[in-house]
Amino acid sequence: MHEELDLEGLSLQEATSYVAKYLAAYKQSQQRRGQAEEEFGRWEKRVRLAHEKGETELAQAALARAEKAATEFKQARAEEKELGITCDLLKQRLERLARQPEFSVDAEALLAHMQNMIDSGTMGTGGTQ
Repeated sequence: MHEELDLEGLSLQEATSYVAKYLAAYKQSQQRRGQAEEEFGRWEKRVRLAHEKGETELAQAALARAEKAATEFKQARAEEKELGITCDLLKQRLERLARQPEFSVDAEALLAHMQNMIDSGTMGTGGTQ
């Protein structure tokens, strides 16, 4: 299991915040993928236009940019896919965590109670003297 997918030891509130950060990163990756896809489409169109007008040199330059844009698009798409899978897993684990009862201990009250037991001599005697 990847460490970043482990919600164990986090409160529901902490886990929710943690998952929300991944969801925000996923939304940003979707935007980057969309922008990269548009950029690739623009350069692809420019290659076609340059060929149609017989501008070989311009077409070659546009093709080089289109290839770069295609690489960036593929990377953005892969990142989006990976973050999507991660988010799905995190959401499932968060839902599982939300269904579990949450236990809390007031450390100050527990320490005070233990101190009272020690002071009264009932510590270790089962609560009786």
